[in-house]
Amino acid sequence: MQKGVQLIFKKTGGEIVLNSDKQRVKQILTNLISNSMKFTENGVIEVDFYVDGKNVIFTVMDTGIGISEEVQQVIFERFWQAAQPKTSKLYGGTGLGLALSKGLVDLLNGKISVKSKLGYGSIFTVEIPLS
Repeated sequence: MQKGVQLIFKKTGGEIVLNSDKQRVKQILTNLISNSMKFTENGVIEVDFYVDGKNVIFTVMDTGIGISEEVQQVIFERFWQAAQPKTSKLYGGTGLGLALSKGLVDLLNGKISVKSKLGYGSIFTVEIPLS
């Protein structure tokens, strides 16, 4: 099945130099983009990078199915999706990607958060200290 998704990468501001674990940062971004692809049938996924002084900020915004407020409270827990038979059957997966991403962000002394509205997409934000 072909999806009609446009993937856009942006960098706001000047050069970004991040002294962190390159593999872990790559894995976090890969997980977030992969989730957005999974839950966006048609529309846009936009990845933005910028610095706020002490942190590099990554945002992954999509126009997918969105996440209800109740589910937003548990999406960073392991296997949450496996407990949702309808979601798991429709989209696949067990819900480990976001839990792993949160664990990696925590190891890098960062923060991860989500803003979403059911039916309107999601914005995941990751803040990682520059050094």
